[in-house]
Amino acid sequence: MRFPLPILILGCIYLCLPMLTKGQGNSSFCANTALVPVFKQDFGQSPSATASSTAPAGSTNYNFGNVGTDGNYIVTSRVENANKSDWTKGRDHTGNTHGNFFLVNAGGNRNIFLQQTVTGLCPGSSYSFTAWLANVNTPLTNSICGNNPVYPRITFKILDLSDNLLATYTTNNLPLSPNAGPVNWQKYGFQFSLPVNTTALKIQMVDFWGGGPACGNDVALDDILFEACVPKISVSLSGGDNVCIGKDINLESSLVNSPYTAPAYLWQKSNNNGNTWDTLGTPGLGFNQFPILNAQLKDSGWYRVLVAPTATNILNVTCGAISNTVKLVVNPLPVLQLQSNAPICSGSALTLSVLATGGSGTYTQFVWQGPNGFSDSTANLARPKAPTAFSGTYWAQVLDSKGCTDTANISVQIDSTPVLQWVNLTDSICSKSNVSAAVQASLPQSNISWTAVNPHGIQLTGNFTTSNNHQFLGSAQHAQNQSLNWQLKALATTSQGCNSSLLDSTIVVHALPSPALAGPDQIICANNTVLQAQLPATGTGSWQWISPTDSSVHNGQKFSTIAPALNNNFIPQSSINFSQLGHYALQWLVSTPFCGTHADTVLITRIPTPQPILNVADSAQCGPASFSFFNKSPLAKHYGFIWQLG
Repeated sequence: MRFPLPILILGCIYLCLPMLTKGQGNSSFCANTALVPVFKQDFGQSPSATASSTAPAGSTNYNFGNVGTDGNYIVTSRVENANKSDWTKGRDHTGNTHGNFFLVNAGGNRNIFLQQTVTGLCPGSSYSFTAWLANVNTPLTNSICGNNPVYPRITFKILDLSDNLLATYTTNNLPLSPNAGPVNWQKYGFQFSLPVNTTALKIQMVDFWGGGPACGNDVALDDILFEACVPKISVSLSGGDNVCIGKDINLESSLVNSPYTAPAYLWQKSNNNGNTWDTLGTPGLGFNQFPILNAQLKDSGWYRVLVAPTATNILNVTCGAISNTVKLVVNPLPVLQLQSNAPICSGSALTLSVLATGGSGTYTQFVWQGPNGFSDSTANLARPKAPTAFSGTYWAQVLDSKGCTDTANISVQIDSTPVLQWVNLTDSICSKSNVSAAVQASLPQSNISWTAVNPHGIQLTGNFTTSNNHQFLGSAQHAQNQSLNWQLKALATTSQGCNSSLLDSTIVVHALPSPALAGPDQIICANNTVLQAQLPATGTGSWQWISPTDSSVHNGQKFSTIAPALNNNFIPQSSINFSQLGHYALQWLVSTPFCGTHADTVLITRIPTPQPILNVADSAQCGPASFSFFNKSPLAKHYGFIWQLG
């Protein structure tokens, strides 16, 4: 489309010039400004209270000296150095010793209080142009000026490098200062958004009245600043600032009064209380959070974030903002080890203990959990008479004074303990008899071990064996003539080494009676004799007459039916009396209460006194002859005869 030339020219004027920002009256300041201003003029310090000096070359078009007349200035530390009686008294607005300010008697066809080119500006930023200003005139000046003094007004200007006006701001009338001071310092200024692709500007502070002659219009300027507006940045730690290893932490930032449309972020960390800082990653848009996953000890330190209008200016201290500093402490975890006396056998005490190291070194809590809902808060514990149901995995957790924990587990095995009982037992035997015993174990695969113990130290002889591990067979014999006891013990053992309670039974072994020895048979003529039985080593001996059941005859003589008279039935060599001739059968019995009786018989024959009877007549013969003599005595065979010739 073709436009008429006038229209094109006007369009270019509108499109090619920056938009002009004008302000007047109340000042507006940035809530927060960059760490370092782009430009700062505080005019330094004087060597003495009465000294004065010049402003930087080219920064003003006023003349130095004789500030009592229009168009002149001095840089000094006291208003009194102007020697103007109607001016106020006092120092610069900060109160620094010999701190200077710019003191000017405006007019004299001069109007530039300050001018400066500023460079290194950050695109996308807003800037604040401010100064502390004071009207040094007082009520005394009113009278000098006929109550119609000119009140100073200052215009702040921002121009491009081609002197095109981009923004301006003019103060209201600066109020008078008291006659005797102090100086009525007040801050003035405005904010300005930097045009696109602009990195340098000119700034000016000029006399609103144009520098013409005027009564009054005397002003002091100090602490002139051109600085970037920045947001207030608040950094906080989500997840806590005193955490344990492994915790997920998130550093979060928030911006208040941000002039940035698309701010860039760069997180930093310090390991020396903020003396030096290391960058974390690279700057980027939208990095308003910085996660720390699975925090470790090395993550302890101080954190902050830098925010700037663009990533390229993130380290530019004249346009970037720095947040508050937060401290993160990552505490080491305690290390927990669990110990147990398992594997154990059921019925034994189960002990569980903890060994905690590391962390803070102070441990405030222990918590146990185990099978079947078990829980306990004792560090070292014992579970008496533990059944097999206590088997399983036990977990424990330790908590230290920093709130850090560690968890460990241990597997506990409790093996079954067999129960052993007698099912057959002979607990009283005679010597040389077999002992029979049998037990039954609750766990069929148990191994049964047997022992036979004599507490008196008397040697037992015999063959003790086991059959199928569940029976005990054996015999016991002893050489002494007394009974004794010995212990038969059985123990069941599983393949895991679990032992039953010891079964213990007393086996009474009785001595056998000694053989009965009644002594030799006797043939006597007298009516008494002494029996010759042998005293038994074991058992009790006693005599017993055997009464004949018939009239049986022994060697031609009948057994007497009248009992002999024993002097003592229990004496082996007891005397005995017989009332008549005949045979007497006596039995010597050796017996024990438990193991029976041995018997032996002795035959006592009482015969009459011998009387020889010759059945021959007297006779005489001559010459060689033979004679026969016969003893006709009864029972002759029981006697001994001697023949005599006389």
